[in-house]
Amino acid sequence: MKQPVVKGHPLHAMLSDLPVGALLVSAVLDAIWLAHPTITWLHGAEITLAITLIGAALAALAGLWDWFGIPNDHPAKSLAATHGWTNTGWVVVALASLVVHWQLASVWGPILTFVAVAVAVIAGWLGGDLVFRLGWRVTPAEHAEMLEEQLRKDGQGGRVERVHEEVRTFEREQTLLP
Repeated sequence: MKQPVVKGHPLHAMLSDLPVGALLVSAVLDAIWLAHPTITWLHGAEITLAITLIGAALAALAGLWDWFGIPNDHPAKSLAATHGWTNTGWVVVALASLVVHWQLASVWGPILTFVAVAVAVIAGWLGGDLVFRLGWRVTPAEHAEMLEEQLRKDGQGGRVERVHEEVRTFEREQTLLP
C-alpha cells in the first residue's frame, strides 16, 4: 500500500489543520455566545463544530493510514496509537457538544467545546512528539545538512547523491502523489 504522502508532505499533517482550526473558532464563538447570548453566535458555533467533525473524520482516516505504515518495532507506533485515541476522545466530546448545542441552548455545549479544545491540545502535543522528538515523517534538516557537509568534505559526495536518489525513488514509487 502506498504511503500517505503528497509531494513530500504527510497527508495527515495537512488534513489536521482544518478540524483544529474549526474547533478553536467554535470555542471562540461559544465564548462570545456566553457573554452575549444571541442565536447568531450559537449557530456559528454549531456550524464550525460540524466542520470540525467532518475535518476530523478525514484527518483520522489519514492518520490511521499513516499508523498502519509505522513498523511495529518503531518507537512511534505506540505513541501514534495514544495520539489517535486522544484525538478520538476530543472528537467524541466535540460531537457531544454539537448534540447539546442542538438540543439545549445551555452552557453545557460551550463547556464541552472547551473540554474538547483541552483534550485536542494534549493530542497535538503527542503528535508534536511523534514529529519533533521521534522524527516520524521528518528528517531534522540540521542533522542532514551537517552530515552531508562532512561526507562531502571526506570525499564521499557520491554516497550523498545515492541516498538522495533513493529518497527520490521512494517518493516516486511509494507515496500517494510524488
